[in-house]
Amino acid sequence: MITQHKEQLRKLFQRSPVWAIPATVNSIEGNTCTVTFLNSTLTVSGVSIYPDSPQDETGTFSALPAIGSFVTVTALAGKLDELFLGGIMAFTSLSLGKNFQLHKDGSDLYLIHPDGRRVSLIIEQLNQLFL
Repeated sequence: MITQHKEQLRKLFQRSPVWAIPATVNSIEGNTCTVTFLNSTLTVSGVSIYPDSPQDETGTFSALPAIGSFVTVTALAGKLDELFLGGIMAFTSLSLGKNFQLHKDGSDLYLIHPDGRRVSLIIEQLNQLFL
């Protein structure tokens, strides 16, 4: 957990009101993830994927990172107990509240209707528009 690594985290983060360090996502556990910081062997679990508000709140944008992807782990004002993902380089799902969900499954990109139905594969439609 984060609390047992506070001193190591303090050494990684420089003095700044916003601390950000690149890491790699090892696993997803509900609304948190486990990451390993780049250029370090330090692995920390309990990093929040959704820092400010519940992911189902209307108008809230959220992204679920892909396992193995690069992320930026962020701490505001040195609050090491409140680490969150400030940047995600690759995702498996994007959501805007409950009304818009975009998922990636292999090479398939598709929308999820609010009732949970897989609406359409859109990668072919995007290819038709832009190719």
